[in-house]
Amino acid sequence: MKERDINLGHYAIGRDRYRELKYFCRQYPGWKDEMADMPNHGGRKPSAEAHMAADPTAREAVRRAELSRKCGLVERAAAMADNGCGMYSYLVASVTNGRLAERAPCGANQFYALRRRFFYILDNLKE
Repeated sequence: MKERDINLGHYAIGRDRYRELKYFCRQYPGWKDEMADMPNHGGRKPSAEAHMAADPTAREAVRRAELSRKCGLVERAAAMADNGCGMYSYLVASVTNGRLAERAPCGANQFYALRRRFFYILDNLKE
């Protein structure tokens, strides 16, 4: 079954921007996997940009920081959209894998409203 775009016109988010946000979220599982596969170097921070070309540990630290920032955007937007409703994990799963939460402890309309709010918040966080 073909996935339909959601209408975010109420939030002044056009179809192209929605799709950009949607595919940003779809990369989340890959980012998590990539971070899990990176060796842990004791949280070492890169010393300077000039040394990064010769220092693979510094490159990894910068990459890990970037992946963490991106994952954090998705997670923060989900937490803000959830607003204590207990739907955070369902919301993250839904926006990152493209399937609707079948066992979400709320009605479909409420869940769709949460998803729309999530994309509105993510749009503002990404600016």
